[in-house]
Amino acid sequence: MAVVLLPVVVGVITWWARDRDRMYGAGLALLATIALAPVVQPWYLVWPLAMFAVSTVDSPWFVPLVVVASFVELPDGNGFSRLVQIPGSFAMAAFVVWFAVRGPAKV
Repeated sequence: MAVVLLPVVVGVITWWARDRDRMYGAGLALLATIALAPVVQPWYLVWPLAMFAVSTVDSPWFVPLVVVASFVELPDGNGFSRLVQIPGSFAMAAFVVWFAVRGPAKV
């Protein structure tokens, strides 16, 4: 779904940025590409920082987002996801069992 939505989002950003700061629009388009990609690593969010840095638009919301997202999953596999890996696996197994019992009956 996101891969189908990506060209639409990038097209809207391109149309919006045509009369504004184009580097900011390029940064938003790159951010949308990263967010809607099939595989996203949090440190990919650092890439649009270069485009936001040279644009004339102030985007104070993006730096805290990058800092927080960079600690969600670190390149060596540590981070927040490591803390929730075991409880999450049990929760997912319980959901699969619940869906196998209850889900198809309602469909």
